[in-house]
Amino acid sequence: MAGEIKFQDYTVHEKTLVFVLCVETTTVLNQYWIKSAIDHATEHDDVFSFAFLSGIIIYGKDIVVKNYLTGDTGPFLSSLGTAWIVPLDPNEVDIKLPPGPYVLQKDRLWKVARLYDDTAEAFTVGLHTLSHGIILPLQLQGMGQKPAIAVPSRLANRAENPLPLAGFRITVKEIFSVQGLKTGLGSRAYAELYPTASKTAPAIHKLIEAGADLIGISKMCSMVLKAPPTQCIDHPPVLLSSPEHFTPGKTGREEIFRELIKDLGQFLGAQTEINSVIDLWEKAPPSEARGVPLTEYLNGKVATCGYIYTFWQKISAFYNEYISKFGKTPFMPPPKGIHLWYGQIPTVVETLPSAFSRDRARNVSLAQHEKALARLGVYKDWLLTTYLRRERRNAILVLPLEEIVPLHRDEWPG
Repeated sequence: MAGEIKFQDYTVHEKTLVFVLCVETTTVLNQYWIKSAIDHATEHDDVFSFAFLSGIIIYGKDIVVKNYLTGDTGPFLSSLGTAWIVPLDPNEVDIKLPPGPYVLQKDRLWKVARLYDDTAEAFTVGLHTLSHGIILPLQLQGMGQKPAIAVPSRLANRAENPLPLAGFRITVKEIFSVQGLKTGLGSRAYAELYPTASKTAPAIHKLIEAGADLIGISKMCSMVLKAPPTQCIDHPPVLLSSPEHFTPGKTGREEIFRELIKDLGQFLGAQTEINSVIDLWEKAPPSEARGVPLTEYLNGKVATCGYIYTFWQKISAFYNEYISKFGKTPFMPPPKGIHLWYGQIPTVVETLPSAFSRDRARNVSLAQHEKALARLGVYKDWLLTTYLRRERRNAILVLPLEEIVPLHRDEWPG
């Protein structure tokens, strides 16, 4: 009969697409409330489709579906193809069930993901996180010759008391350790030498604990060294050649950056502002800087004696361990390879010239390293308290690292 919805047990022997709605005891399940939930799913979730409305599970405490459905709801859902509705009490399942699309078979609900072809070959591997936190690599074939990446529903942020990053999808470069995976640094030799990671990096673990979905590990320049696409030998990305993929000039780049900030603010529902960190430092510098401009306070020597020196310690250990194990030198990114880090360094950090080359990190002393870290620490504290004002607001900083210029694949190095 038209408009009739069956109320049945949720034991289904055949695989069935279903949609879970999370409600409270005060929710009135009328046509307008359900339509609002469906409209939100249609607008914000690329995994959802109307095919999942064939069956609906009402998830909430002490829900008696017949008592909560108003008279206009049955015909409305029937017009969308819904054949049955069933209540599910949270006490009947051992995990907190977020709303969204699922597959139901027998008495088990399975989360659903959508597959996207990795047309840009941006990922080294796709990932899926199980409900108990175990991260699994996925080897999936897309519609063409490209691998596929599985993305989960974004509707987890509609659950009761959702985690702060619920519904957000993230990918991380393989400089970060992920439990059970190789941390390759974009280098086949590095991945060959070391075992899989025994634990996930704290920074990434915090994101996952906050509800973010880790969907994959993305490619990066080998050994964290900047390289144009034509020189990315171990894990090269797709090389784009169409002119529309590149920015036309400085004015165009500034417009693109402003549009990025605008779109990001709209997506996150946050207020945005564009400022110059250099100008703010000049107006309100930390006392430790003693009036030194930011570009001079954090010049090339600080980078070399600070984080580049730290990285050199890791690379030199890898280089020697690889030779010891395999009896040959590992492949290093062109054009300089391991020689990028050779050179000499003056003895006093304050006497170094501003144009300080990072190829001298090899000979930085511990004292010079500690002085550089002290300066970076001053900058960090100033940035958090004066600029980001962490005590009063949650802020995201988008910081361009360099002047962006077009790199065309047909022009060496491209």
